[in-house]
Amino acid sequence: MDRIKKNIKYRKGELKASTLIETLVASIIFLAVFTISLDTAVRITSVESIDAHTYLLITQDLEKLRKYYTEENFAIGEYSKDYQWGEAVIAIEGYRGYENLRILRIIATIVGSSRSPDLVWLYEKVE
Repeated sequence: MDRIKKNIKYRKGELKASTLIETLVASIIFLAVFTISLDTAVRITSVESIDAHTYLLITQDLEKLRKYYTEENFAIGEYSKDYQWGEAVIAIEGYRGYENLRILRIIATIVGSSRSPDLVWLYEKVE
């Protein structure tokens, strides 16, 4: 216990005026590194933005396609539909040999965007 008290007293008397400057410099370095890493992360993960109206239009059109192709019992195959925002490719496949189960895949290609939503549904074919 005495050794700890001596150590504390010794350290208290040894503090220099430069420690405040060293702390400020270290803080500035940490701030710079954090700022650079955050900026890099944002640049890596950012994608071109689609305005809200176009995004809503695409979402509605894809939902209409899903309803149309699942309710009308289309044959297995590939279909496509053009829109003002791009093109939707619809693929209907069988599911693991079950006669009544189908996989509906809609791949949307958006004009002016590198994004290509790929939506997949499993549905039951109604006779």
